[in-house]
Amino acid sequence: MSLQVAQRGYTMFKKLNIPVAGLVMNMNSVLCPSCNHMFELYENNLHQFDELKLLPRLENIPMSEDVKKCTHTQVPVVVSQPDSEISKTYFSLAHKLFHYLGQLHQIQP
Repeated sequence: MSLQVAQRGYTMFKKLNIPVAGLVMNMNSVLCPSCNHMFELYENNLHQFDELKLLPRLENIPMSEDVKKCTHTQVPVVVSQPDSEISKTYFSLAHKLFHYLGQLHQIQP
């Protein structure tokens, strides 16, 4: 279902000439708190969506016990646990988006 929504959004952005940085796979996996292994929850059906599968995959953001705890304390995980695996994923996504926006700014006046 969420890939269908992403496809509709991408189609709309394309029609409006709004650039798309890429695809973020959000909460389609779980990060094990013991071993930091990522377990996929859903079958990857990206192959069914021709346009989406051509987009760069920016990150896979898993469900995480650390994030759940941080929602109760209202302190972002990247602040409370900056060295955790999930924080590294968020920092990586931020870096990729920052780089993309920098390139976009250079292209457009």
